[in-house]
Amino acid sequence: MLMLNSDGARAGQWTRMMEDRRELYVSGLVEARVKRGMRGISIGFRPSLWRTRVSGRRELIELELLEVSLVPAPMLMGARFSVQG
Repeated sequence: MLMLNSDGARAGQWTRMMEDRRELYVSGLVEARVKRGMRGISIGFRPSLWRTRVSGRRELIELELLEVSLVPAPMLMGARFSVQG
């Protein structure tokens, strides 16, 4: 788990990752020093197989997951996380 997509800024450790046909779900342990303003996630990946739908949107079939970082403002509104406990 990185903070702000930086290799040198570790924010904690992901303990579980799973995906369904639409989304990637992650859970983990966030270090206490992580700023409260971090409410989004950024996913770095490299696609290796995809297809373009009739709508023009790209459907990813296979990809290499590079990193999942905590960020203050995600590019996609649904890319959010919350701290529990």
